[in-house]
Amino acid sequence: MKLTIKTISLAFVLYLIPYILSSQHTGKSNPENRSSVFKKLYLHTDRDLYFMGDSIWFKAYYLDGYTQTFISGTNSMYTDLVLS
Repeated sequence: MKLTIKTISLAFVLYLIPYILSSQHTGKSNPENRSSVFKKLYLHTDRDLYFMGDSIWFKAYYLDGYTQTFISGTNSMYTDLVLS
């Protein structure tokens, strides 16, 4: 039996399928069993565009990324204003 490149590559791919499928994340996560907390910072501003001399009004929300609830005890947020 003569092995060709196609048959060897097909056998290799078929051999790897269980490993590829087992490494996929199912998306089911239990918030009580997670080792690290996924945090999100939402920043709401009053406008999309600003000009020189305008005041920037914003409000920030610090949320748990899994449950979308507020994280208590977080009172400080440091920002940098970058002009481009």
